[in-house]
Amino acid sequence: MLFWQKNSCRRRKKHGKGRLKRFRRPLRYNVRHLFQTAPAMHDPYIFLEDLDNPETLRLAETAHAETVARFLGSAEAETLAADILAQMQDERQIPFCQEHRARMYHFHQSAEYPKGVYRVCSASSYRSGYPEWQILFSVADFDEMLGDDVYLGGVSHYVERPHMALVTLSVAGGDAAYTLEVDLEQGALAENGFHFPAGKNHIEWRDENSVWVCPAWDERQLTESGYPREVWLMRRGQSFEEAQPVFQMDSDGMRVYAWRYLDAQGAAVDLIEASQGFYTKTYLQVSADGQALPLDLPDDCDVSGYLAGHLLLTLRKDWRRANQSYPSGSLVAVKLSKGRIGAAQLLFTPSETQALESVETTKRFVVAAILDNVSGRLKAWRFSDGLWREAELPRLPEGALELTDQPWGGDVLYLAASDFTTPLTLYALDLNVMELTVLRRQPDQFVSDGIKVRQLWARSDDGTPIPYYHVCKNMDGADCSDGLYDGEPASVSVAQTRNTDETPASRPRPSEKHCANTQGISDGLPEPAPFPKDRQGDKPSTPSEKDRTGTDGFSDGLPARTPTLIYVYGGFGVPELPHYLGSIGRHWLEKGRAFVLANVRGGGEFGPRWHQAAQGLHKHKSIDDLLAVARDLAARKLTSPEHIALQGGSNGGLVTAAAFVREPESIGALVCEVPLTDMLRYPLLSAGASWTDEFGNPQKYEICREYLSELSPYHNLSDGRRYPPALITTSFSDDRVHPAHALKFYAKLKSISPKTWLYASDSGGHTGNGTQEQSAEELACILRFLEENIV
Repeated sequence: MLFWQKNSCRRRKKHGKGRLKRFRRPLRYNVRHLFQTAPAMHDPYIFLEDLDNPETLRLAETAHAETVARFLGSAEAETLAADILAQMQDERQIPFCQEHRARMYHFHQSAEYPKGVYRVCSASSYRSGYPEWQILFSVADFDEMLGDDVYLGGVSHYVERPHMALVTLSVAGGDAAYTLEVDLEQGALAENGFHFPAGKNHIEWRDENSVWVCPAWDERQLTESGYPREVWLMRRGQSFEEAQPVFQMDSDGMRVYAWRYLDAQGAAVDLIEASQGFYTKTYLQVSADGQALPLDLPDDCDVSGYLAGHLLLTLRKDWRRANQSYPSGSLVAVKLSKGRIGAAQLLFTPSETQALESVETTKRFVVAAILDNVSGRLKAWRFSDGLWREAELPRLPEGALELTDQPWGGDVLYLAASDFTTPLTLYALDLNVMELTVLRRQPDQFVSDGIKVRQLWARSDDGTPIPYYHVCKNMDGADCSDGLYDGEPASVSVAQTRNTDETPASRPRPSEKHCANTQGISDGLPEPAPFPKDRQGDKPSTPSEKDRTGTDGFSDGLPARTPTLIYVYGGFGVPELPHYLGSIGRHWLEKGRAFVLANVRGGGEFGPRWHQAAQGLHKHKSIDDLLAVARDLAARKLTSPEHIALQGGSNGGLVTAAAFVREPESIGALVCEVPLTDMLRYPLLSAGASWTDEFGNPQKYEICREYLSELSPYHNLSDGRRYPPALITTSFSDDRVHPAHALKFYAKLKSISPKTWLYASDSGGHTGNGTQEQSAEELACILRFLEENIV
């Protein structure tokens, strides 16, 4: 669980108390692979891969009950959970919305509506600060309709008639979901509407009377990764059997998507993305007669937008075309005409300290969110006289910037900014007049007086400088001094870590499909449990606070016993940014404890090369980097190993568990959430086959098997070592990272180390799509675990 305030327009991870339920799993687990066993490797806990096995259920239920009793059974824990919940349900929080036709749509959870309601108000009342909300539907009402336990996965409005909406309803909070068309004006299911059974489907509007369907409710429709492999065009009034088949990929591919881009300056375009892996894909344009025409694009680029007849590409490696070279990490606009790629123009090339984070389009502008030394900024371009020309933007706030919404048909962009200690501010940026307006400011959730933020640098095993943020209270005049490393770390680190024998790659980000403005749809990654942050605040330290001084760097004021929580993700090119620490600020930093955000290799903080440096057979470098940060904190005398806890989720769970197993003497506790831990069998479990581009395939290549056998946390636990306390979390409805990763790691570690705990709920899925009360309970459990073990 992460130390954030749950806000309804972001996906959140949660778990709750109670007995484990045996629920129906609609094609969630690759059971055809379940008991394929790698040769010459005895696995005493393989039975835990069968989630219907009574022994599995009994182990998880007993362990979960023990954890709840230990950490949530006291009056103090109850008070803590109630306080966290009160923060989550504070009505002063910013309601982040989708705007359509001067109406603001918002998903809201509260004590009255724990599963949430979808509501709307006028844009004018929203901007006045006194929104007049009208409830459109309650998520709980769909439980009875569907006979299932569902949570809102997302709402996709048809932007030209926004009362028409495709509502995605996640089964038990997992990735498998129903899709129903709802008429928001009538407050009912649309007559003659588009309705689809539960599965990892991908449904997108094409126009008001047709949708793109990538089905995943039948085994025959799936790739080996468990995702759709077919594309159909379905028109209103048709049954699925009457729909038009358009494309099918082989079952050994990863997945297909199809969508329509609307272009305010030209004709719409229909595209298909056929992914062989996370970083290799083919794009096709669908013609008017339904033919899928492959586009001559690099097989490892991402299409991130479409405007003025141009596709916007983000590049993972250098692209040479027509005697012109376009560098890795760049943003390129290419002309698209009738299935053919025309002239290209380079819009942005990152420096060694920069990374292209995301791309958005408005009616007339392309806007790019860029990271510069893990701090956000924006750039914009407008197409004029046959060329894209950069536009001068007004002065923007420093820190972590997030593009939150772009109303279709205009040039207004909503963005949010914050830092570790400053709550989020919501802005409206009008690109026509280049005017920035404050819409909302989030209230403070903790007293930040005396809390200092520093960006420090540790040196990893191969000499690469690794940046990390250290956030701590200024105790008795302490300065949290910097300086063990001097020099210009970021530029050195990127250059040093380039691996010429690997394909550079960054996180495949789902593009904004402008035919359908979608809220809350998951992209299927083994998602970071995003680090302890609140949806309402984020910004990093100012340049003057960063460690560039070269002083000796030892702290005089912070005692070496300061409890310190290190958060990490470090995979799939995902950057971790300095967002507001609402709950951790209130219940951790205010008490004189420290928080660290480690920007290790494998993430996307410095673009594709930073990711590539810890991809595949270099994955160990993420672990090297994390342990280097832990050692650096101790060397600076900011804390000591027994007072350090590691926290990470999903891929971050792999990184923290591997560090824990490799060097248990360097830390005092582990919080390991929805993790990958069995790196020899991961391709056989749930969506694991889709991640072989990131980790390598131990089922196919002996070199990968040998390498991952040394990295795999589950396989490297040893009876002869002493391990610090560990809290491991999972959800039985996680259909992305199989719960067996957590269950097997827990069972084996528990047999060695008695201070091992399991928090396993029956809902929430991989992203924690559940109620605020469940989120608050898990957060309280983690805080109490940390209190007991590193404070």
